This record gives sequence, structure tokens and C-alpha cells, in this order.
Amino acid sequence: MLLGALLACLPTATPTRAQQPPTCVEIRLPESTLWASFEVPEWTRDAQLETRLCEQYGHGALTAGRFGRATATLRHLPASDGRDSRAWREELGSGERFEVGVVACLRTEQRLPGEGRTMARFTALPVVGGHAFQLHINSLRIGTQDSCPRDRFEEIVRSWRLQSVRRGRPSDLPRAARDELHLGLQAWPSWDTAMLEGEAPTPTRLFARAELLWLARSDASAIESAHERARTALSRLETPSRDERALLCACEDALGRGALERTDAERSARHLERAARLASDLSHSGRGAIELDFARALVRLQRHEDALDALARALAAETRLLLRAREEPDFAPLRATKRFRELVHLAD
Repeated sequence: MLLGALLACLPTATPTRAQQPPTCVEIRLPESTLWASFEVPEWTRDAQLETRLCEQYGHGALTAGRFGRATATLRHLPASDGRDSRAWREELGSGERFEVGVVACLRTEQRLPGEGRTMARFTALPVVGGHAFQLHINSLRIGTQDSCPRDRFEEIVRSWRLQSVRRGRPSDLPRAARDELHLGLQAWPSWDTAMLEGEAPTPTRLFARAELLWLARSDASAIESAHERARTALSRLETPSRDERALLCACEDALGRGALERTDAERSARHLERAARLASDLSHSGRGAIELDFARALVRLQRHEDALDALARALAAETRLLLRAREEPDFAPLRATKRFRELVHLAD
């Protein structure tokens, strides 16, 4: 059981309400473009607790950490098989049942050794896009001091999002786009039908639709058309905000990668060059991968020196791309050059 580990992780200092914005905890589902996220104050990942979670639940364990005197664990449940949030809650047994929006929740209490010490155990069971999760929070109460009262737990549940992010992290996208991706996943395909039948959609909704079409494995031409529509809407803005430039970067990247897959190197290079420039300006966490794909397109155009420049920028931004660069088939024409070998640290 995790209770002993949870108790060991609970500090004894009196908690204070966080004055700074909460931390957005972002967790990528293994071998997927899907990211789960939620917001908590003063989050610290706990590697020891995470290890215990993995020992108990295997690959379903996603993350564990603490905030104040509370601990939180998140795991990906087995295939939902059409079960909704309330159906998952039925498997947890008795306790105080309540809902936060469409998310079924459960609260139980356990008295602990020592006067006035109680452990409140909150569980939320979000189900989105056919994926079910269990967010579990243990909140220590000493006397009247509660490390995570119910209203704070409900804030955390309301911040829950599941979104598809193909490049970088959820925080690289504006909050409005993450919200739309979450809502779209939650109600697909009816979300798409309602958007198409509604008023003129915003660029944010156009972007979300394009990404969800890709996630749904729609026809390649429909995906490209949707990204182009979003890109066009964003390009027409006279003074785009940082959020709007982040969406434009994602659209250019998607169009560039689509063209690269179709072996249209010229078009791919054009879109990826724009995406790389925007990613650099925005300090996008996926800018290295964008530059690497740009380098691939440049090699196909036989612009080898430009490709090496792009590869250098890619590796400077993300050193973890080193192995991918060594093994990338598109870089075969570069492998004999001294500069390539220096960039990827290959001995002569």
C-alpha cells in the first residue's frame, strides 16, 4: 500500500496559501501525443513516491508529488470500455460522493495516530477521449489546519486537461487552445459538428479542429486544409499576440511536416523555416525538433550548408536529438562531411 509512503512524504510545517500562480503539472502518456495536465500550488515531484506508484501500478503510473502537507498521485487506468466517470467511481467503494463538472469524485477520511490528526483522501476520475485517469490526493489535517481543503481540491480538478500536443509541451500552447483541445477530445465528433454549424470560428478553434482531425486519423487532405485555414486566419492578424504567434508556429510546423511526409521538400522547407523562426522567438520547447526537420527538408533540396546550419541550431536547442540526428536517413549525404561529424560527435 502507498499510505506509509504518503505519510512519510508529508511535511509538518503549517501550510500557507500560495501567492504565486499554481504550477502546471504536465505528463505525457507513453508513446502518445496526449498530455494530461493539472494545476497545483507549490508542486514538487517526489521520485520516491513515484517509484512506489510504479511498483504498484506499472506503466499506468504517471506521476507523484507533493504540495504543502498534501500528496498527489496520477495514474492512467486500463481501457475505459465506454465507462464514464461515475462508473469508474463505483469500483472505489463507499465515501462522500460528489461531482466537479462532469468528473466524479470521492472523499474518505482516516484518523491517524496523534491528537487531532486526520487524513482526507480525495479521488477524481476524469474520463476524456476514451482515456480514464485517477487523480488521488491525500490531505493531512491537524486540528483545524487542512493542507488541501475540498475547495482547493475542486480547483485542481477544474484545472484538469487532456490535450494532444505534437511538438513541445502543453505550456507551449496558449491556455485557450489547450481548453479547446480538451473540450474537443471530450465531445468528439459532436464538438466538430457543433463548431462547423456554429458562428464563424476563432483561429484558436480552427487550430484545435485541425489537430483533432489529425488525432482522429482523418484524411490527409482534410487535415492539411484545416491547418491551412487556421494558418490563413492567424496570418491576417495585423499585430498577432504571443499566443496567436504560438498557434501560427504550430500550424506552420504541421504543414511543414505534412509536406515532408509527402516528399514536397520545397513546400516543407518554406513552412518549417517560418515555424523555426517563430519557435526561436517564443523559446518553444520543441524548437530543436522543428529545426531538425527543417534540416531534413534542406538536404532534400541539396542545400547542404543551410541544412548543417539548421542542424547546429537543432542540437544547440535540444542535445537529446543527437542520436536521432546520427540515425536520420535524410542526413546520409552529410555524413562524410567534417562538420556533420563534429556536430554529432562522431570520431573520424
